[in-house]
Amino acid sequence: MSRKAHPIKLKKYGVDIVELALGTVQLGMKYGIQGNEQPDVEHALNILNEAYASGIRTLDTSSVYGTAEDVLNQFLHQPHINKDRVHVITKFNGNVENIEQAIYSSLSRLGIRSLDGYLLHDADQVFNLHAINSLAELKKNN
Repeated sequence: MSRKAHPIKLKKYGVDIVELALGTVQLGMKYGIQGNEQPDVEHALNILNEAYASGIRTLDTSSVYGTAEDVLNQFLHQPHINKDRVHVITKFNGNVENIEQAIYSSLSRLGIRSLDGYLLHDADQVFNLHAINSLAELKKNN
C-alpha cells in the first residue's frame, strides 16, 4: 500500500477512526474456493501488518470466517501493535439463543476483552427480539 489512511474524529464518542476498514474473510478461509485449505498465516500477518503500517485500524471479522479471529489474535499480540488503537468488529451468525456465548467465544479467539462493534450477520437476526435484548444487556454490562 502506498497511501496512508487518515483518521476521522468522532467527537460524540471521543474516538478516532479511519475511513477504511480491512475485511478478514480471505485471511481465515479460502472464500469462494472449494476445499478446506487454510490461508497461510504468515501471509495473513504480512497483510495485516501492511494495513496497520498504512494507518488502517478497523478490522472486520466473523466467527464464520474460518481461522480469521485466531489470526487476528496473533496480529494483535505482536509487540509493535498498539491494541488500544485497533478497532475490532466481528459478527454473529447462528442461533440467537446462543448470542451471549458466541460473543464470549469470539473474544476468547481474538484474545481481547471487548469489541468495538458486533454485527448480526443474518437479516432474520436483526428482527429477533431476543437478539436485540441480549445485545442491549451485554452493552449495558460492558
